[in-house]
Amino acid sequence: MKALFYIAQKYLFSKSTQRSVNLINYITFTVIIIGSAALFIVLSAFSGLRTYSLSYTNNYDPDFQISPSSGKFLKVSDDELQKIRGLDEVTYLAAEVREKVYLQFKNNSTIATIVGVSENYSEVSPIDEALFFGNWNLENNLSSIGIGLSNKLELPILNFENPLQLLVPKKGNLTFASQGIGSQPFNRAHVVVSSVFSLDEESDNSLLYTDMALVQNLLELHPEEYTSLIVRANNPADFKTIYAELRELLSEEIEIKSKEEFNAALYKMLNTEFAATYTVFTLILIIALFNLTGALITIIIDKKEQLRSIAQMGLTISHLKSIFFVQGLFISVLGGGVGLLFGSLIISSQIQFEWLKIAPNLPYPVNITAVNYLIVLVTISVLGSISSLVAAQKVSPRLLS
Repeated sequence: MKALFYIAQKYLFSKSTQRSVNLINYITFTVIIIGSAALFIVLSAFSGLRTYSLSYTNNYDPDFQISPSSGKFLKVSDDELQKIRGLDEVTYLAAEVREKVYLQFKNNSTIATIVGVSENYSEVSPIDEALFFGNWNLENNLSSIGIGLSNKLELPILNFENPLQLLVPKKGNLTFASQGIGSQPFNRAHVVVSSVFSLDEESDNSLLYTDMALVQNLLELHPEEYTSLIVRANNPADFKTIYAELRELLSEEIEIKSKEEFNAALYKMLNTEFAATYTVFTLILIIALFNLTGALITIIIDKKEQLRSIAQMGLTISHLKSIFFVQGLFISVLGGGVGLLFGSLIISSQIQFEWLKIAPNLPYPVNITAVNYLIVLVTISVLGSISSLVAAQKVSPRLLS
């Protein structure tokens, strides 16, 4: 076996007497370097985009969300809330009520989502860290609004003279006959905006946060009724344990979703994009490694006389095939390693100097991970092995005769 590796290594670094053979070998090696570098750069760029896309989710979304399995609202007593907070797996627990609401400020109006939150909401979802300006204070009918929604309503902060008006339909089937001609079909409330936040485009254009009690009164809810409970866990990966304990504590039928589950569409899109990107560049690598098959066959033909001499020394056809299989594997791994080195230098330069930008103040996000190195090396090794195996079949008794 050592002899086979020695011969393969010798053929790898030795030059042929024919310049065309050497040129083919150089081109093959260069193509593998470029292909592996390109795959690594694309994977690193995708990793950066994935990290950037999930940054808001990871920072502001809770680890778990508890909601009713049917209906809009979940009824949870104070005693049940205390028991949940007492679980070892639960770091923080908060509650929220979400509902569509009609907003009106002077001559401007729109439909938005109002979110009534408990006092410790920012411990689970630190939205107070995303404030564009103002202070996170929801007491005394104060609120926090998304920057897009604020611009749409042309709404200033701390405007106590002209507060923002909230309207939601009253409960039940209301008619003029039952309520009277002068009746109002809407529940109303007023809030003053104390801060403006900037999270993501959807949240910025649709969300208004305020005190839980105000929203519960507006929607005519019981103080123990919530849309959902949100949890910050010690170990989010231990989903089964947390799920079992919460099901045991809560009397109502509940649905528990992890961060990945209530952002399922985003994760599915990212995984699909990764699969598509990897597939496209793997196909490019497959085409590139056709050169390896051709180069090995050229080397086999060029070394035909030497192979005859080696065969006469006692090596079988199988041994000779192994020599060129190993040589092809050497070329693939060495080319892949050099390609990874070049790719790493390019990605590192982007991280250090930010020479490629999406916007003037936003560099293109890239991320170097061990997984990307492993993916490139495994891909190159597998495809290189297949190409080498195909080329090695050229060695036959007929060739040596």
